[in-house]
Amino acid sequence: MSLGGEQTRSPDQSDADEPSRDDIYEIVSNQRRRHVVHYLRQQDRPVELRELSTHLAAWENEEPPAAITHDQRRRVYTALRQSHLPKMDELGVVDFEADRGVVRPTEGMEDVELYLDVVPESEIPRSEYYLGLGAVSAALLTVAYVDIVPFDALPDAAWAGLCVAALVVSGAVDTYYDRKRRLGGEGPPPGVPEVQGSVEDH
Repeated sequence: MSLGGEQTRSPDQSDADEPSRDDIYEIVSNQRRRHVVHYLRQQDRPVELRELSTHLAAWENEEPPAAITHDQRRRVYTALRQSHLPKMDELGVVDFEADRGVVRPTEGMEDVELYLDVVPESEIPRSEYYLGLGAVSAALLTVAYVDIVPFDALPDAAWAGLCVAALVVSGAVDTYYDRKRRLGGEGPPPGVPEVQGSVEDH
């Protein structure tokens, strides 16, 4: 790894070194670094710093890349080059060649994806939701089995079918939103709205 011709890691540290849990937390706790991970995972190739800064500026300003001004891109470019990318390079998540202005993902980036499970504060954690759904289903089937009014209005098989349907629908919705929240998935990063004209071919 080089930064202006200087090594950013100790000589005995290899690209295969895995980032620690604290290292990964340091990355994902910063929005701009999450956006870097998102874009590099989408592209899965070496990316020029100018291209990366343009797309990050577009996400931060909720504008298509073509509408980003020089000043908007330059602010992101400078922050990436001087702070974020050297730090991510040091942690083994990216390979940043500052003298060439090129950044590429490393195997360590896979560890970021395995660690990160984005659950907005307004949402119930998955484990609690499915535990609650299971408890409600069990209670519902129990009262239906003993024919307690008004649950005796439907046969037991119908109630069982409703519980299964609720589980299947919940799983489908959860899968859909999991893909939307995943870093490196299609479209903008989690929390950034889709902007018309933001998709470009590379």
